[in-house]
Amino acid sequence: MNFGPLGLLGIPIAIAIIILCILVVYYLFQGIIEMAKNRGFEDIADEANDKWKKFLYLQLISLLGFLLVFIPVFGLAFIFSIFIFSILLTYTIIKFMRICGENL
Repeated sequence: MNFGPLGLLGIPIAIAIIILCILVVYYLFQGIIEMAKNRGFEDIADEANDKWKKFLYLQLISLLGFLLVFIPVFGLAFIFSIFIFSILLTYTIIKFMRICGENL
């Protein structure tokens, strides 16, 4: 098994990157929730909370993909479905950020 140019050091670096990415998105959505509640936009706050949960679930399920990649047919279908869901979630988050920019 080849771990790339960093060897085994690549695994903790990848884990740290994933954790930092999750933290950045968490604080972004928590800031949106706080701003929306302060300005009386409860629907935007609820939608931000929903988007945050979907993002977190996607990240956790993606980690599962590393285990399922060794099952040929199921692993490929799982990875493909995660890819499609990731694209759809990214599009809805971008659309949501546009709404936040206009209202907040």
